[in-house]
Amino acid sequence: MRIGVLGGTFDPVHRGHTYIANRVLQLLNLDRVLLMVSPLPPHKKRCNIAGQHHRYAMAALEVLAESHIYASAFELQLQGPSYTVETMALLRKSYPESHFCFIGGSDSLSEIHVWKNHTALLRDNCCIFVQRPGAEMEFGHLPNNFHRNIEKTKLGSFEIQPGQSFLLEIEAPDISSTNVRKSLAEGKNQTSCLVSPLVLDYIQKYRLYEENETFANPCL
Repeated sequence: MRIGVLGGTFDPVHRGHTYIANRVLQLLNLDRVLLMVSPLPPHKKRCNIAGQHHRYAMAALEVLAESHIYASAFELQLQGPSYTVETMALLRKSYPESHFCFIGGSDSLSEIHVWKNHTALLRDNCCIFVQRPGAEMEFGHLPNNFHRNIEKTKLGSFEIQPGQSFLLEIEAPDISSTNVRKSLAEGKNQTSCLVSPLVLDYIQKYRLYEENETFANPCL
């Protein structure tokens, strides 16, 4: 089975996440994509985020109508901080019959040099980084000559193999969890075009993101 792993805090999950999951699933001919809900990325400065049970519940609601995309609590069940390189290694060990591919945004690629064992992550896994509006990545900005190990492409005609990493150009919608939280906190009505009705109902039911917060330090 060919499985994509789209990680994030999903605070909250939004239509941009499912769009990316669906596009990568189609382009790479994957069997499924997991929305891997993270407790909190260790490389990010801690900030106020919704409880992990809320974020997992929203991710599960988001993919109810999807036939090949699933919410995953795999990282939430691990003890201690979650690191992508360790999560991917544990997935390979736990499900040796499957082939996994990490999926991240271009914002993740821009900061991957501060991730734990990033060299091993790129060496031992297939990694797909998706160009996100507002976070366009130019190879010349990558540290340590990372561009030598990452291919820029618009096509998905390649196999999932360790050591292959790609920067995928797709027309991803310009949506971020930071903007969704800000819109919700300000009481704006257009959030229904940013998050699905089920997720919006959940947010309103539990009164998430109502209080004003500082958005300069987003947890995506």
